[in-house]
Formats: sequence, structure tokens, C-alpha cells
Amino acid sequence: MVTVSDSDPETWGAANRPAAYVHRLAVAQTHRGSGLGQRLLTWVEARAADREAAVVRLDCATNNPGLRRFYEQQGFRYVRDVTVTALDGGRQLASSLYERELPQIAL
Repeated sequence: MVTVSDSDPETWGAANRPAAYVHRLAVAQTHRGSGLGQRLLTWVEARAADREAAVVRLDCATNNPGLRRFYEQQGFRYVRDVTVTALDGGRQLASSLYERELPQIAL
């Protein structure tokens, strides 16, 4: 599963250009290693390009090296680390921000 939004000001701040924001990318354990996560990201990028977004952005837990490595292998570039407040309003979470530029198609 994956959720995509047009903004994420709590994590990324004000958008300086059109972007698609990936949230909650998850693949069932039974499908791990099948390439499903990569296919979901490809689907997100196609939808983002249709909406004329310049980049796809996402964040993940800073202390999850396996997930960070996965995103880097998919061509996402590390941007920076941030601290965000959990939805319950209490805990502070360290997140690593990543983005991938979408190819610009000349018309």
C-alpha cells in the first residue's frame, strides 16, 4: 500500500515547487523481495508526472538503515534530517528526508 499527497508542510515546510509526497509505503512480509515496493514507487512517479510535479518526496525513520538503503537504491537523494512531532502530539521523531527528481518532458 502507499498513500500520496500534494503537500507535507509539517515535515517539509512550504513547497517551493510542485511535488508528490509518499506516505505509508508498505509491503506485506509475504511479498518482500518481489519488487512490489519498487513498482509502487514507479506508479507514484507516473501519477506525479501526470500532475506536472517536479519531484517525489518521502521521509522515513532516521534509525532505519534498511529502508534508507532501499530508497537510495531506487534513486532517491538524501536531503536532510528533521525532527517532527508524532500525530499524537507528544513524541518527537527523527526523520530523514529524500527526494527524486522527475524527468522533465519537453513539449
